[in-house]
Amino acid sequence: MRQKPVQKTIAALSIFAIIASVAVSLFVSYKPQITRLTAAPRLTIAGHTFGDTQEAEAVLAELEKEIGAQSFTLTGEEESWTVTTQQLGISLDIEKTLERIAEVKNLNFLEKIGLVLKQGGREYSIDPVLTADAERCKKALAGVKVPETPAQNATLYFDGDVRIRPDFNGEKLNLEITCQGIQEDLAQGAVSGRIRMETVEPKIKSAALEKILPDVRELVGKAILFSYGERRWEIESAKLTEMIIITTNQDGSLEIEWSKSKLDKLISSFAKYTNSDNPAPKLGRCETLVWAGGYRLDKDNTKAIFENLEVNSPRSYSLKVDHFGPSIQKITPVKKGTKGNIFLTFDDAMSYSGRIMNLAGCYGIKVTFFVIGQRASADAGTMRLAIANGHGVQSHGYEHAAYDYATGHSYSWQYDDIRKSINAITAITGIRPTYFRPPGGNHNENTRKAAAANGVRMILWNTTSIDTVTYAPSQICGNVIYHLVPSGTVLMHSTKSATVAALPCIIRGVARVGYSMSALR
Repeated sequence: MRQKPVQKTIAALSIFAIIASVAVSLFVSYKPQITRLTAAPRLTIAGHTFGDTQEAEAVLAELEKEIGAQSFTLTGEEESWTVTTQQLGISLDIEKTLERIAEVKNLNFLEKIGLVLKQGGREYSIDPVLTADAERCKKALAGVKVPETPAQNATLYFDGDVRIRPDFNGEKLNLEITCQGIQEDLAQGAVSGRIRMETVEPKIKSAALEKILPDVRELVGKAILFSYGERRWEIESAKLTEMIIITTNQDGSLEIEWSKSKLDKLISSFAKYTNSDNPAPKLGRCETLVWAGGYRLDKDNTKAIFENLEVNSPRSYSLKVDHFGPSIQKITPVKKGTKGNIFLTFDDAMSYSGRIMNLAGCYGIKVTFFVIGQRASADAGTMRLAIANGHGVQSHGYEHAAYDYATGHSYSWQYDDIRKSINAITAITGIRPTYFRPPGGNHNENTRKAAAANGVRMILWNTTSIDTVTYAPSQICGNVIYHLVPSGTVLMHSTKSATVAALPCIIRGVARVGYSMSALR
């Protein structure tokens, strides 16, 4: 039955009367608080109570000092770190805090009533506004080290079938969020707080990998057979699964690829059986072997088999192996330089002098050998050959006693040692030396006098190959060509195989910068 209009009106009036009665009762109960808040509201901030703006400014000045002198303890799972607010770059923003206070003081009557009801008549608490220097805070916390967990991408593995090893989130310390948290904690009066960790999500998640799982299963579901001659290699599904990597495109989609490192390793294992060198060819006098040649696996072709592999591709392949002939370089004379001469000299026994002279002849240059008198009879053949080919043969002392020359041995001993070496060389070559190099370059005030008395000039060097301690031909070459001095003498040793290997590089390098190479006469 529908109510009559009069009955509705009576019901509405009754509800209104109840509401009014409650409002009057609350007003009567909180009248003192409403009156006080309306007249001069009392506020608190960080434990300080104040009324008017003048009091507020005085309170904030005191609070600014307190905050500036505070320390904050940051806690982790097992460790803690204490830093000052000054180190963190955190300070009270008085201007913005006063604005927040003004907002409360400027509430209208109804808003103040609501505030009174909310606070239960107590003073209203305001959080101070703090400002922070983010970079300064991060620098202060740079020494904070906490265990971090890297995110784990979802991966594939083979267990009778291709399956997914699920992903999981990681976490790492986030200094920016930690600094913001410290600022919030201090504003609420706290003097300690926990470090903030950031969740790190994996790039490849299980759900996304699940979508391409059927494609992977079809790709690796059958083994691949490679052959070369009688040799066979079967790459089974488990191995193929290990070689697959999943990459993420810019649009977030996943792509199936082959691991470059694992593919290279597999192909290298093939090459151990497919690659072989040709027998060393016979070389002419001025020929040098660059590469003997032989059989080599076409690695690019093998890679292409994997890169182009599809579900319906063949599963059996013959490895492509190419044969190469030897590569031989003809040595030709270098051009005469326009900047003057450089003197390439070789000390000690003439162990590799034959090869040195052969290279010098092919390049059209002359060199100088400083030989030891005691070895003259043993090196007689190569010494005569050197003279016959226009090279120089000079004195390096008779006994090669570097210590005796260095310690001030008597003039007469040095004179006799030089004289004996000159006589030994002259007796074999028929040409008297004109230069003397003391062993190891060691000499004293008597050495030059003793050399001059024997009619020879003492000479040292301007550039050294350092071949007595360096065994890499490329480094020996660099030691020479990057330290050349005009009209300079280069020190090398004819007893070092690495020096012989470096000699073509040295000769070409000296010629390239515009020098000729001559013998000391």
